[in-house]
Amino acid sequence: MDYLEERDFSSVVLMGHGFGGIWMSNYLVTTQDKRLRGLAYIGPPRDSASWLREGLGAEKYDKVVAEEGRELVALLALVERLISCHTIAS
Repeated sequence: MDYLEERDFSSVVLMGHGFGGIWMSNYLVTTQDKRLRGLAYIGPPRDSASWLREGLGAEKYDKVVAEEGRELVALLALVERLISCHTIAS
């Protein structure tokens, strides 16, 4: 965002594909950046927590969540709710 502001962009809409949408959601939640005016999700993942658990393996996923990831799981659940509320059927 600072890079864009240095180039006279003061109002930005971010677009994220797949897990890029989760990263930009995390950015918005953690920074509350007022320059960010909107988010656009392109091809968002569904049921991200289950997907990550399957990809990492149940044991590793559970360990990460127990040690440091409760906020991430809560964020993933929030993003999934936002996506399901704002998905436009084509």
